[in-house]
Amino acid sequence: MKIKTKLRLGFGFLFVVVIFFGAISLYYMNKISVSSKVILKDNYESLNFSGEMRKILDESVIPLSQKEAEQFGIHLAKERNNITEKGEHESVLRLAEAYKIIVDPAKNISAKQLALNNARLQLRIIDEVNMNAIVRKNAAAQRGVEKAATYLIFAASMCFLILFSFVVNFPGFVANPLKEFSEAIKEISRKNYKQRLEFNGTDEFSELATEFNAMAAQLNKWENSNLAKLQSEKLRIEAIIEQMQDAIIGLNEKKRSYF
Repeated sequence: MKIKTKLRLGFGFLFVVVIFFGAISLYYMNKISVSSKVILKDNYESLNFSGEMRKILDESVIPLSQKEAEQFGIHLAKERNNITEKGEHESVLRLAEAYKIIVDPAKNISAKQLALNNARLQLRIIDEVNMNAIVRKNAAAQRGVEKAATYLIFAASMCFLILFSFVVNFPGFVANPLKEFSEAIKEISRKNYKQRLEFNGTDEFSELATEFNAMAAQLNKWENSNLAKLQSEKLRIEAIIEQMQDAIIGLNEKKRSYF
């Protein structure tokens, strides 16, 4: 595998790790956000509607004025369209029946008073149902947050270990072969032409090692060839000198006696 391919795979792996951790984080953040929105929409609005209806009943006297009756009916209709919890539907139906009695001109004050008490009871039940739902959903949301935090910590730990291992080991993938090449070149500079490099694989370092070994072998061959030639010339000269009977004086380039 070529070094370029390995680098692409390595950095691609880092990219995948970052995307994976970011995706997990976004998923759980969105899940927590959706849970919060559901609690706000389903329960807080019901509490708001029931609060407005209770305010009308507390601040008014029986019989209700036309404006007060219309306002109560508007909030009752909104609550009827926002029923989400178990038991809330029955209470809203009873509240609607009490409302009809309260605004019915044919009913006497006593019947309207009983209906008023029943309406307040049903509003209290609606509040309790939604408050309990808020507590329950909040506890579930907290468990979701804790679960998400656990998953994120685990994912962050795994990503940290993977990235740490990558940071520690990956530089050696390039630095170690370069160090071996540097040592081998130093040996060549010392005329140690028997120095060889051994790299397994098909990457650029292996190809470079093959070329280096070929160069070292050629230098070693050339060195041995020159040495053999010098020795041969020395032996030939010595043989000539030994066969000559006259005295021979050898001078160097400075005209000094060499032998």
